[in-house]
Amino acid sequence: MKWLLWILLLGGAIWLLRGARVRTPAQARPGGNGDHAQTAQQAKKGSREIVPCSLCGVHLPRDEAVVGPDGRSLFCSEAHRIELQARQRRGGADT
Repeated sequence: MKWLLWILLLGGAIWLLRGARVRTPAQARPGGNGDHAQTAQQAKKGSREIVPCSLCGVHLPRDEAVVGPDGRSLFCSEAHRIELQARQRRGGADT
């Protein structure tokens, strides 16, 4: 019984020491090798500019936005472009 207690205490101490080790982000990530520069370049290459809809404020990629008649306003859908034009024609009472 005495030996069982010592084995359990030793096992617990080893388990605690292994868990207390400080890990770097590359080690904590599964399959991480610390090559952050390549990952950042890949992310930048595939990134797109995000813009808000002029009516509702929803953010979407610029290449998916509908451009307004003035060439500067961007909308999330054709319906929002039409709705904002209708509001402007009514005198902007709803804006």
